[in-house]
Amino acid sequence: MPVATDNSREHILAISGMSGTKSNSQKLLPLLSVRDMRELLLAGGHDEKSIRSLSSLAGLPQNTLTNSKGYLSLDMVWRLISANIAVLGDSLSGLGNQKLGVTATEIVIGRAMHEANFGDAIIAFADAVNSIVPD
Repeated sequence: MPVATDNSREHILAISGMSGTKSNSQKLLPLLSVRDMRELLLAGGHDEKSIRSLSSLAGLPQNTLTNSKGYLSLDMVWRLISANIAVLGDSLSGLGNQKLGVTATEIVIGRAMHEANFGDAIIAFADAVNSIVPD
């Protein structure tokens, strides 16, 4: 699966019946820049070799994250983050002060989703996080 480029974003918009300028396409399609994904992975402790391995583990070509001007589709982002969590065993992708177990975020989100409205969901989310990751 190749990295989406500026041209392929416009092509996706055209075949989906949406047209617009580059700025409109960024608003309409859930794309993440390769540069931003690389920064996330590097901040979490990866190096160039482990980034290529992570791409392969995610079922993507090893060169997926080499074009810093490219964009990743939502599916590609999901696959990379899922692979990263699996490799690190940390739902925070190596960015927190401590590792957060792989299922911890599911527990927190599940707790929040049982609330009747968004405000209560935020409070439940915060309470669940505080019980899993104490100060």
